[in-house]
Amino acid sequence: MSRSRVLTKSQPARVMTAAMALVATSVAIVVIDPPMASAAVGDCTISWTGGDGAWSDAANWAEDGTGTNRVPTSTDDVCIDDGDAATSLVVTISTTNVTVASILNVETVEVGTSRTVSIVEGGSIANTGTWRMIDNASVRGNFTAPDERFVNTGTLEIAANASTASISLYTVVDGPGTINVVSGTFNVDIGTATTGWIPNVATDAQLDATFTQPITGVFDMTGDGTVAWSGTVTAAGPVELAFEPGEFETTVTEWESTATNTITNTGHLPITTQNPTIGTGFTNTGIVEVGTSRTVTIRQAESIVNTGTWRMIDNASVRGNFTAPDERFVNTGTLEIAANASTASISLY
Repeated sequence: MSRSRVLTKSQPARVMTAAMALVATSVAIVVIDPPMASAAVGDCTISWTGGDGAWSDAANWAEDGTGTNRVPTSTDDVCIDDGDAATSLVVTISTTNVTVASILNVETVEVGTSRTVSIVEGGSIANTGTWRMIDNASVRGNFTAPDERFVNTGTLEIAANASTASISLYTVVDGPGTINVVSGTFNVDIGTATTGWIPNVATDAQLDATFTQPITGVFDMTGDGTVAWSGTVTAAGPVELAFEPGEFETTVTEWESTATNTITNTGHLPITTQNPTIGTGFTNTGIVEVGTSRTVTIRQAESIVNTGTWRMIDNASVRGNFTAPDERFVNTGTLEIAANASTASISLY
């Protein structure tokens, strides 16, 4: 069965001195002054008591209540916090894969090369420190419930020299924390409603996101890398795409929006590798560029609005189903047929 629990500190020596509270629901986690700790899943059953060290070393752990030194198991709710905000110890996962019920991290966890951290059904990870992933490192769940989450209010980092790293949970990187893709490709599988991200993606690095469920919020990036999306993008509320030219790649096949759950492109949206379907609630105030031989299909009896620039490259087209007068391309901006295009077309009701 799915679980939704809240991690709290139970060892007196490890109680934090700053006032704080955390509220967990199946939808959101809120941290109140300051964003130091508390996560998802009953009282901590085991806590880190060592300094810098290996996860696999039992001497670094103490079972809450008994003080027994042992390595966490799949039933444990894990707390990593030395209680001192002025220091940051490093916990390394390098020699074995890890399966636990949940993790609260206030320090630095480093998931080593080709290592996997697995969270059991309904569990979660709450990161208010630094969660660093080395080459081919991964975090995995069971995609069973919205409370299976990676809640990031700290820093999620894909390390230098990593070629790839991945997180696959029901909800991924939920929270207002920092995402740094320093190297390689960070693969994220999105299983449920996800709020906006503005990751930092370094030169030659890429964040790849696959969507199957709704999103909301502002999506953008900093740095000189790229963000790539695939799957079906469904708006659960207002969605803004604010990517600059060269930052965003997409193989999305469906952009699903409504009059209230809107998708607005305020940046640069290239349509170069797929023939997507879009409809009511989609507005372009930036630049949409429909690539060579690509077709944008407007859903039956729906319409889209362009107040920015809609640019069509050679043999690009916009198509409808010819079913109703409100199937429309509403242009109050600029509709442009690009230089060197031999043909382009719009066919609607």
